[in-house]
Amino acid sequence: MRQAPKPLKRRGPSRGALVGLTVAAVAGVWLFYVFLGELMLPPPTQRAGGLDISLYSTLTGRPRVGANQFEVRLRDTQGRPVSQAAVEVIYDMGGTGPRSRMPTRPEGYGLFSTMLSFPMPGNWNAEVVVRRPGLPDVQVPFSLRVD
Repeated sequence: MRQAPKPLKRRGPSRGALVGLTVAAVAGVWLFYVFLGELMLPPPTQRAGGLDISLYSTLTGRPRVGANQFEVRLRDTQGRPVSQAAVEVIYDMGGTGPRSRMPTRPEGYGLFSTMLSFPMPGNWNAEVVVRRPGLPDVQVPFSLRVD
């Protein structure tokens, strides 16, 4: 006569598994804070010529040395998107060199995208120029900190 097998004793997770989960959770919180936390800050906005104009880096959170994707957001004073415009970003490192001019590509709903390239870290000056048919050009300054 055979004996019935003894039921297996269930144990909780091992100490190593708990340590690994804790390390993964702390790393996840740190990554969220460092990379995504800065993306959730509202972009700097300037008001001029009946427009609210924002300039912000989209993929890296903060501008970094090298190529950076930027967006310009145009809204009227009631918060409605303004898409009928030509937008250009002019930037330099505080007057210590040539100014770079980058046109933007309209993306719709008042968003315009462009790539800005920074060869070195530091404080950079940017100016967004908005041209609309039948209206005077609007120029607004922005300060950028490049890491």
